[in-house]
Amino acid sequence: MKLAAGLFVVLLAFPAHSGDDQALQEALRKFNDDFTRPRAGNDERIAAIHTLAEHKSDRVVKVLSPSLARGSLQVRMAVAHELGSFQGVAAAAEALIVALKTYETAGRNTDGIRIHALRSLGQLKSKDAAADVEKLILDKSHWVQKAAIDAAGLIRVKSSIEPLIKALRRVEGPDGNGEIAVNPLLDELPPVTVGAIVKSAIVAQARPKSERDVLTEPILVSLKAITRATFANAKDWEGWWSKSKPTFKVPE
Repeated sequence: MKLAAGLFVVLLAFPAHSGDDQALQEALRKFNDDFTRPRAGNDERIAAIHTLAEHKSDRVVKVLSPSLARGSLQVRMAVAHELGSFQGVAAAAEALIVALKTYETAGRNTDGIRIHALRSLGQLKSKDAAADVEKLILDKSHWVQKAAIDAAGLIRVKSSIEPLIKALRRVEGPDGNGEIAVNPLLDELPPVTVGAIVKSAIVAQARPKSERDVLTEPILVSLKAITRATFANAKDWEGWWSKSKPTFKVPE
C-alpha cells in the first residue's frame, strides 16, 4: 500500500480546477486505479504508464517520474521510454537528466534505464542534456555508449564533436576489437508497450560483433548530423576540426 499512498499524494498535488481537461482528470484517476491495484503485475503497470503517457503535460510527467527511481526495472524503463514523446514539455527532459545522474554509478543492471533515458533525451533534442549525454559517449557499457552517440547526433551541439571524434579514434584502434556484450534491452520489457523497442535492439549474430562493428557507423552519422561534414576516419575528422573549431557554428 506504500506505492498507492505515495501516488495518491502526487495526484492530490494537482487539484481539479474548472479549466482542467476532463479527459486528463479521468486518465489520472484511471492510472491511479490500475497502477496501484493490489497484485498488479508489470504488464498491467506498464499498460497504465503507456495509456497515461498519451496525455502530454507537466502534470503527467510529475505523476510518472517517481517511477523512474522505484518499482521494477521494466517499469522504470517503460517510463524512461515514454517520456521521449513529451516534446515541448520541459519537465520530461529534466526528469530524464535526473535519472541519468541517479543511475550514474548504479552498475550494469541499470544500463537499460540509462539507454532508454538517453534515447528519449535524443528524441526530445534536449540541449540542456548535452553535457550529461557527452559524458556517456565513452561509457564502460557499449550499448550505453551507442545510445549516447545517437542522442548527441539528435541534440546537435558543438561540444559533442570532440567526444565523438575521440570515440571514433578509440574504436579505430586496438580497443575496437573488443566483443560487444548482449544488448541489455533484449527481452527486458513485455510486448504490451515496447514491441518496437525490442525489435529495434541489435540482435547478436552467429559471430559476436566488435565495438568497431557496432559503434563506427553511429559515430559517423552523429558527426555528420551535427557538422554537415563528411569524413571517413578519425584522422580526417581531427584535421578538419583543428582548423574549424575556432569559428565553427552548428548549421541549421
